[in-house]
Amino acid sequence: MNMNKAKNSSQKILMALVMAIQTTWSFAGVIPTSATIATNYQGTPVIIGNNNAQATITATTPGILSWDQFVLNRITLGVDMNYKQFAGNNEDIKVKFNVKRWNVNMTPMADSTVYLSVNYRPTMDTNYRQSQRIQFKNAYKMQIRIDSIYVNGTATTTLPSYLFVKGEIWVDRYTNLTGLNNGIAMLSPLFEDKDCNGKNDEVTLKWAPKLGAVEYQLEWLHVNDYGFDPNHPNDPNFTTIDSNNVAYNFKYNST
Repeated sequence: MNMNKAKNSSQKILMALVMAIQTTWSFAGVIPTSATIATNYQGTPVIIGNNNAQATITATTPGILSWDQFVLNRITLGVDMNYKQFAGNNEDIKVKFNVKRWNVNMTPMADSTVYLSVNYRPTMDTNYRQSQRIQFKNAYKMQIRIDSIYVNGTATTTLPSYLFVKGEIWVDRYTNLTGLNNGIAMLSPLFEDKDCNGKNDEVTLKWAPKLGAVEYQLEWLHVNDYGFDPNHPNDPNFTTIDSNNVAYNFKYNST
């Protein structure tokens, strides 16, 4: 169930839900999925053969109303510039990966062997490589495993703590919304008195999810002084306004 909230101290609130995606033929959006191999600060080191030396990334596959324009796979080896522990030695690091991939039908694709390297230079400003990446296409699932690590040409089993490996899948997905122009089914709004003063000051709006919708856009309008009565200038609840008597245009007056 999707939920959105709007708050205001006044009870004279008029809200409407406008779903722009319901009036289009299709909707496009890039859907990212990622996983990281890294050593948390003062945490367990990443060691070859351990579970934390591998990662699996799985993207959602398109539904019956959707199709994917492209699927980009990316693996990055990089220096975490925000790592809390300083490493003062100049190091050249090379990492060998085994990469397994699956297509949209979850059928295995050919395995790949990948080498990525960085040149860590905390005391120099030349020949510094902060990250290196490689890209593939059309895999909806990837499994990345560290097979070898070389630091200054010497094999080691532990990934330096200031390094990270990030696997990503980026899906550019289009959804056909033809036939979905019947609007959003709104549930009854829930009004709540959050500060216990006997007056409602929060409203919760709920609606059923829509097949194929990637995002929902909520537009609301706060009506402040309609029906003002000079005999009750300090009572915001004195006049109840029929929404049919309120002139509004979401193009210019919405938030």
